[in-house]
Parts: sequence; C-alpha cells; structure tokens
Amino acid sequence: MNNCLYNNTELDNNQINSYFEESLKDNNFLRTLTQLNKAFNRLVRQSYDFESKYAKRIKWLKQLLIFVKELFRDKKLLNDIFYIVLSECIKRIVHIIKNLIKKIKPTESRRSNKKQSKIRRSINSMTNAIEGYLKDSKFNQYSYILPAELKEAGALFFKYFFNLRINAIEEPKNTEKRIRRGIQTYIFPWPNPKNYGDLVNDKERFKKEVVDKLFDYKHATGHACTCTNTGKYSLKGFRSDPRKVIFIGKTLECKIRMVKCDCCGKLFSLLPSFISREKHYSIGLIGEAIKGIALGTKSLQDVLDETVLHHNPIKSKQTVLNWLKWIGSIHPADVLSKAGITGSGYFQEDEAFTKEPDLRTYVFTIVDPKTHLVWHMGYLDHVDEKTLCESLEEFLSKISFKVIGVTKDKWAPATKAFKSLNEGIWIGYCHRHCLVNFEKALLKYQIESGCSDTKRKELYEQFSAILNGSTNKVNLEIRVRGLKDEAFNHPLLKKRVDELLENAVHYTSHNKKSGITKTTSIVDNFLKKAKERLNKIRCFRDPEWAKIFYNAMANIRNFVPYKPGAKNAHKSPFMLANGKIFGLHWIEVMNLHNVFI
Repeated sequence: MNNCLYNNTELDNNQINSYFEESLKDNNFLRTLTQLNKAFNRLVRQSYDFESKYAKRIKWLKQLLIFVKELFRDKKLLNDIFYIVLSECIKRIVHIIKNLIKKIKPTESRRSNKKQSKIRRSINSMTNAIEGYLKDSKFNQYSYILPAELKEAGALFFKYFFNLRINAIEEPKNTEKRIRRGIQTYIFPWPNPKNYGDLVNDKERFKKEVVDKLFDYKHATGHACTCTNTGKYSLKGFRSDPRKVIFIGKTLECKIRMVKCDCCGKLFSLLPSFISREKHYSIGLIGEAIKGIALGTKSLQDVLDETVLHHNPIKSKQTVLNWLKWIGSIHPADVLSKAGITGSGYFQEDEAFTKEPDLRTYVFTIVDPKTHLVWHMGYLDHVDEKTLCESLEEFLSKISFKVIGVTKDKWAPATKAFKSLNEGIWIGYCHRHCLVNFEKALLKYQIESGCSDTKRKELYEQFSAILNGSTNKVNLEIRVRGLKDEAFNHPLLKKRVDELLENAVHYTSHNKKSGITKTTSIVDNFLKKAKERLNKIRCFRDPEWAKIFYNAMANIRNFVPYKPGAKNAHKSPFMLANGKIFGLHWIEVMNLHNVFI
C-alpha cells in the first residue's frame, strides 16, 4: 500500500519517519502536548466543581489528548501514513480547544478570573506553538507530494474517533443520588454536640448564627448552573429523618435543618462540623482513631480495644480500614487546594527507601519548608527517572501555582525529573548531605593517614566554612583555591572537593532565591516518622494500601497541631499557611472545607 501511494517520490518510510522524529525532537512537540493537556485539565477543574458537570466534549478531549500522545510515543505502531493522519487529527483538536476555552465560564465559588485568564493565555500560546511545529516541520516540506486522499484520512479518522469516543462516554449509573446528596449539603462550624439541640430548635438563633454566615465559608456546591449564589437562603424546615451519630459511649439523634437558595431554588441540608456526610460515627472519633495509626503508636487492635473500654465497640477492623481509606484516597494537594491554600512555589524533596525480602517501599515526598505542609507523597515500587517523572506529573497536575525552586539531595534521576518537567526551576543541593559525605571521607582518610582527631576536625571546619560561607559559584571557587592544606589533595578528600566545585551553582542557590533552604531537614524529619510507622504496620505492605497510608499520613500531618514543647506548639502546618480553622478539631476543619465530598 505504501509503495502504491508513494510511487511518484523517491522518499521511503524510514526517511519520512526520521524527518518527523527530528522535528518532534527539535521543537519539544510531545512536551508541549503534555503541558497543553495539563493546562486544559487545570482550567476545567477550576471552572467546574465536579466531574458530573463536565460536558461530554470535555471528557472526550481529555481522553483523546492522552491517546494521541501515547500513539506518537509508540514508534512500533506508527508509519508514515499514521504520522499524517495524526497530524491532521491534532490540528482539529487544537481548533476545538481554542473554541471550547472561550465557552468555559468559571463558577463564582472557584478561583479568581485573574488566574483563569493566565491559564487561558498559556493554552492559547501552546496551541499556537503546536500549530507552528506542524507547519514548520521538515516533514511538512514533503507533504505536497502526498495524495489528497491521504490528507483526508486524518479528517476521516478524527470524525470516526470523535463519534466513537463521545458515544462511549456515559454518566456512571446509580451514583446520581449519592453525588447530589453530597454536593447539596453544607457544613457549618459547630464543635459542641451538647448545645446543638438548643441551636437547631431556635429558628431565629439558627438563622442568625448559621444561615446568615453560610456565604462567608465560600464552599458553595450543588447550585444550578445559572445561579449567581448571592448568599441569601431561606429556612425550609427539617429533613424527614434525623441523623443518628455515634460518639464515645453514646449515640445522639441530631435534627438536620434545610435551607433554600433564594436565587436558584435548590434545597440544601446544613450539617454541623462534627457530623460527616457519609459516616455514622462522629468525625472526631474517626479522626482520633486514624491519627493514632498514622502518627502515633496505635495498631488496628488498639483502636478496637479503646472503643470497647468506652462501651461503644467497633465491630470490625474493616471499619477502621475504611476510615483510613476514606482520608487516604485523597491526594494531599487536592485537600490543600480545596481548603484554599496556595503554595509558595518552594519545596524540599527527598526519597525514603525501605528494603525487606521481596518487598520494596519507596516514598517520593515534597514538603513546603516554610509551612511544613506535605504536598505530595508518591509510592513507587521501583525507582528510575521515568517513574519519578510520573509521580511528579501527578503532583504538578493537581496544583495551580508554579514550582519555582526545590532543595534536594544530589541524586541524579530526581534532579533530571524536576528539570524535565519544570523549565527554569531553581535547584539547591542539601548542605547536610554534602557534609555527611565529606565526614565519611575524612574518617577513611584518618584511617589511611593516621592523622589525629584534632586534624580531622580542622579539615572538616575548613570545608564547612567554604560550603556555608560562599555567596555564589565564583566566590566558592576562589575559596576552594585558597585551601593550602595538602590533605585536600588526597584522592578521598579531593573527590569531595571536586564534587563541591562541580555543583557550586546548586550549593549556593539559596543566596539567589530566599525560598530555597540550605538543608532538607523538614522533609527528612517527616520521612523518618513515615518509615518508622510503616515498619510497625505490616498489614499495609501492599502497593495500594501503602499509597493510601502515605496519603492519609500526609493529610493528617497537615492538619494536626504540633504537641506542646515543639517550636510551633499548638499550631498545625495548615495554620502556619494561614488556613482558617474556626476553632474546630483538626478533622472538623477538613470536613468544613469540603475535603471529603
């Protein structure tokens, strides 16, 4: 077939493929396609509260972008015909995206129009770049010799795939009732169940203390698409069935009031913060149980035994595991974004590796050094640059701000992963890791040379002074040339000094960007706790449950206040990031910010 189509040209398939591959490599085509996919997903997430509101065309485009990108990457599937077909297909995708982003309007409860405009400009810039890549590629120079039938194949393929995919997308069955119940429920701050009955039975007091303040929480969901959500509601009695909530040692029956939006007419249930949307147990009881597992020293059996002592026993360990899965199924970045937190753009990153017979647990962790917020804990069963890129892509797809800089160790695969996905990122290397490696080299040097402890200490102090006192790359190089002691010419020490010179830019980057720290102490301390807990909880030595456990640990750590005696005693990382807690228990804060919806 190929010979028939190209019988009037001297080009063969290998030449055409090489032209196209060279063009993709030169113009970073696939990278731009990936970033376009991310930006489009981010715009959709910020414009719609839930996936159930997505139009079919949006769902189809998200799938098709991924499908086309994978086809380009798989060289075994493609030949010269498919290159042309997919090129024509991409041109039509770009055209649809340009028209679609003009019609997507942000809901008032989501992020500001200023951020949306920035994303739209980025999408327009990337679509123009992709069109330019296809137009300016070397392969396009030879397109005039191809028959018109082949060019039309791209349009036919696009039309067929469009109809096939859009007809295959259906709304999930038997979930509408559950989804509507969740999104048409408001949580308001009320920590004390004892006086809740007095509040809910006093109509005027409830209207003044709860209904009139609903708009201040800015977590409105479930309104009609045409609603302007002015914050005006009218009381509409009680739900037909009160909620029975299990507390320590007792079960309370709580009436649930309802309100009606004066703008769109939708009805909403109003739940106090100590009641979750889905669980029979009080959210405070759930929080203390999973906190003891994730951050404390409790086992599953310890949690069950405690409930027996309180005369309201949990019947099964599976109930506790369901609680853990409930909070661990949500990515930390999603939780923080729902709670209105925006990162500074500066992070500390480190990896933890726990080795056991036939088992691997590798954790890729990203923490904000200023607020101590854990933004990402990725579980990997084996590690290389590709898997790190995938984990990092997951994190980047869930945030709306730019990553400016990161402090990390000198591990090359992680460094390459950050550079490949974050153009222009500032990378600082941890001073503590450098000093630890130099100290190990010093101990070996002492054994070989027989020098005294005093001499070893002097050499360490000289090296440390250069590392911590240098202001930039040139200053560090000048200081290193000033080392006169012959010991630094020994192969063991010279290797460490050469490594310092080679990475001088990274070791002094904290002087250029104030958000970059000298060490990775914050993330290191957190990972020590994570490894310690996972060593004790053997039942989570499973990829799925290990990931759930790590997400749960990160989410709990972000909201639980530090203990008395700590530097930030009685403050949580969420509070350090200026998050609003309304005087509530840590898990009630998460409930108030619609984390579990």
